[in-house]
Amino acid sequence: MPLVEVVPYPETNAASIDGALDFYASVGRKAIYIKQETPGFVTNQLQAALCNEAYSLVARGIVTAQELGKLVELG
Repeated sequence: MPLVEVVPYPETNAASIDGALDFYASVGRKAIYIKQETPGFVTNQLQAALCNEAYSLVARGIVTAQELGKLVELG
């Protein structure tokens, strides 16, 4: 996975944050600076919200699972 979430301790100095971002870039990763700690990864929180809505749409009969797959793929 190319994504890395960099979540520093509140007292981490800016040079250390920049160093971490530069390091991850140097090894081919896409680092995102997350400015405040949150339970779990930000990426996982977004994926969970998307999955919850997807399950709801299928459960309510609005789309089939196959149609949902196409919507995600093509949208």
